[in-house]
Amino acid sequence: AVDTQAFTQNVAPLLSGMEQEWVIKKLGVALDFMSNVPTGHYDLRMGTEVGQFLFRKVVQLDFQEGGSVNWRNVTMDGKLVAHEMASAPVEWIKNPPHFGTLSLDFTSQLFPNDQQQSITDQQL
Repeated sequence: AVDTQAFTQNVAPLLSGMEQEWVIKKLGVALDFMSNVPTGHYDLRMGTEVGQFLFRKVVQLDFQEGGSVNWRNVTMDGKLVAHEMASAPVEWIKNPPHFGTLSLDFTSQLFPNDQQQSITDQQL
């Protein structure tokens, strides 16, 4: 999985437009995570490396924000786990699900700092 901000800053400038499109197409959902703007809806296929990576990143961000109510509308394979929760259930942090689809809305409580880049129209 790739952090979109890191890709945009470090890799994209080295590629032609056609090469950028090819890389984006190949990476697919692995390029969806943006550490500078993590608020969004996530459908994590927990049986994949990308799903496990993004799960760990969202858990890490939650801890960085002090465990505020960042997770909303949490479902596992379509079944409601919780409408609102501070973070992943403790048992998931120690032993994340290794199969199924975990869906959640992550709402960051932090505002971007002045050094973070805005989302481009292409990223939207």
